[in-house]
Amino acid sequence: MNDNGAQLGLTREEAETLLKEAVRGQTTGVIGAKQLAALERLGIRFDIIEGESLDNFFYRAKAHADDMVTRLPPMPEWLEYQFKKPYYQARINLLLGLPGASITLCALLLEHMLKWAAFCVEAASEQSCNSIDHWREVEINTNFGSAIGYAKKWGLIDKELSKKLDRFREDVRNVHRHNLVFKATEGVQVKNAAAVDFANKTVYRNQSLDAHETITIASLAKEEIDQRRSLDVFLFMHSCMEHLFSTRDKLLASKDCKRTAG
Repeated sequence: MNDNGAQLGLTREEAETLLKEAVRGQTTGVIGAKQLAALERLGIRFDIIEGESLDNFFYRAKAHADDMVTRLPPMPEWLEYQFKKPYYQARINLLLGLPGASITLCALLLEHMLKWAAFCVEAASEQSCNSIDHWREVEINTNFGSAIGYAKKWGLIDKELSKKLDRFREDVRNVHRHNLVFKATEGVQVKNAAAVDFANKTVYRNQSLDAHETITIASLAKEEIDQRRSLDVFLFMHSCMEHLFSTRDKLLASKDCKRTAG
């Protein structure tokens, strides 16, 4: 909307007509704070609708979960306890329709798995590293990027998976850890939008709005992106988990715990 439009010579009826035309066929509208205040001064009333009740939330969540659970692998009962509860929490958030929380937990869990699997192989190979103090050092001082290199060094991941994990680190983990809304929506456009120009008393339909236009639009776009990618993120984390621990166990069983070159 034009930033100054609502403060120009509009009547209440003219402003209401423009607003009704703008929201026709739309599900979401964005109004700046100054525009909202100016429209309210014209006498236009905006009703505040309370959020959904707890019962309604769980009713909607159950329908979402019933659909989503058919696309998920079974809970890995073999998983070590330190990973079982975080895995369960990432899964439950996905089922409840809380994609941002699920993605964030998946990223944290995958980083921890990379560190632990590599530490186990290192500890089996080098007695000096087989201590709780060394694990604490790894846990505190090894970031996601370093964890990828750590796992690669001890033969847990190959070059191809290393590249996938690095893209995951950049595009998913870093974005969610730091809540980089604009980075997540870079280049994203909202299609078939309507825009009001109060100054010219005109509604422009079929507009393509850059998600970077305002932080609110960017945040709405990120919610949609999270919803679409959350299942893929969870399944990627799950596949990496199975690979890391099966490879770790094979290395430990064969006692072939030597560092890889490079």
